[in-house]
Amino acid sequence: MDVKVFVLGRPGSGKTTAMRRIQEVAHQWGVKTTRVKDYDVLYEMFLGDEREQQGRFRRTDFAGFDVLDMTVFDDVLKKMGKSMQSLSSSVSSETNEQVEKIITIEFARDDYQHALKNFDKTFLQDAYFFFVEADLETCMRRIRQRITFPMDGERPVDDCHFISDYIMQTYYHKDCEEYVLEQLARDFELDSGKIIMCRNEGSLEALLKRVDRFMEQVVPALSVVATK
Repeated sequence: MDVKVFVLGRPGSGKTTAMRRIQEVAHQWGVKTTRVKDYDVLYEMFLGDEREQQGRFRRTDFAGFDVLDMTVFDDVLKKMGKSMQSLSSSVSSETNEQVEKIITIEFARDDYQHALKNFDKTFLQDAYFFFVEADLETCMRRIRQRITFPMDGERPVDDCHFISDYIMQTYYHKDCEEYVLEQLARDFELDSGKIIMCRNEGSLEALLKRVDRFMEQVVPALSVVATK
């Protein structure tokens, strides 16, 4: 049995830091992890858009890009959903046995009620959700602080990609906390106990401790008990 963990939140909220901690803790327990993130798909679509001059994206400073056609966001999630259906039923080629792992699914959207409709409802119902919330100005400040990232050719490396103020202010300006805490479970028939909201406007240590507590819930959900 695989465990799916959606790690969600605005760019700059700290969701990638949370995801890395999830991977670290899982590995300490001897559990495999697979990461799926929408930026990889978006970046490939952006490059294709530039080649074909479709006008769905535009290049920005610091090797970044803006999405101009908002239907792109749904297209990406549909592609991710197909990819994850394959991952969640993966089989070890060596042992021909089910590979047990934690699959982390990472993306940011302005409307999670709409965004999650791009996934099969049954795929969502046994998943865990870790939302990282921070106010807009905090997120924008963090993004500006990371523009000194190392570069690999024209592409930023190590998850330090740049998101413009324009997209942050026009697309990511909505707070999702009220919806996540009060309505999400009902809309998708989810277990509310598997939905965690973490405000990340304090210390890094506080965020990591919250992830550690979350993982104490997630890891035992695997069908075999992993040993540290």
